[in-house]
Amino acid sequence: MTLLKSKVFLVLAIIVAVICGFVFYFNYGKPWDLISYKNEFGAYLEEKYNKEFVIEKISFDILHGGTYHAYAHAKDNPEVTFYVGQNPSTKDTEDSYHYDSWRKQANEALGPIVEKFFPDNFNYAIQILGMENNNDVEGSEIPNFIHYSTVEVGISMAELEVTNDNRDNEIERLFLLLNALKEQGINFHHFGVSYKNKTIQLQPTVIDSINSTEELEKLLVDYR
Repeated sequence: MTLLKSKVFLVLAIIVAVICGFVFYFNYGKPWDLISYKNEFGAYLEEKYNKEFVIEKISFDILHGGTYHAYAHAKDNPEVTFYVGQNPSTKDTEDSYHYDSWRKQANEALGPIVEKFFPDNFNYAIQILGMENNNDVEGSEIPNFIHYSTVEVGISMAELEVTNDNRDNEIERLFLLLNALKEQGINFHHFGVSYKNKTIQLQPTVIDSINSTEELEKLLVDYR
C-alpha cells in the first residue's frame, strides 16, 4: 500500500509539474529566453536613448509568433511607463517611449485648461496620435508634443442637460475653451463634448473656421 501511494504521489507530482511548466511557458516562454530578452530590451533602450532604463513586467505572447513584450521606465523618470517589445510581424524590437512621454506632456499642458472651463465635467480624456515626422526623433531629449502629434480632446458632461436657460453659457465656455486650446498651438485631430441631451463633435477643418459663438452654436446638436 505504501509503495502504491508513493507511485500515485509521483505520478501526481509529475502531472502538476507538467501543468506548471506549460502555464509558465504559455505566459513567459523559456526561462532563459525571458532573461535574455529582458537584458536585450534594456540594452536596446540604453543604446537608442543614451540613458538608463528599468525593465518592469515582461511577458511572452505565444499567440502572436512567440514574441516577448515588456513595460519599462527611465531610471530618472519612473512616472512615464512605456511599452518595449518585439513586433509580431518582423520580430524587431520597438518601443513607445516618445509617444507615452508626449501623452504625459499633453495631459499636463492641456488638462488644467479643460478643467478651468469645465470644472464640473463628469470625465474627460486627452489623447495624442503620432504624426509621420515622429520617426525622425532621436536621442534622450523629449521634444514638445505639439510638433510631433495631433490631439483629441473629449469631454463628458453626461449629467448636465442643455436647456434654454444654460445654453448661452455652455456655448460661451465651449468657445473660450477652443480658443484657449488653439492658443497652445496644438494640431487638433478631434474635439468633442457630450451632454445629457446634446453633443458637439468637431474635426480640424471645422475647428479652424470657428470665429464666433454663433458659428459654434449651430454645431451643437441633439443626439440622433
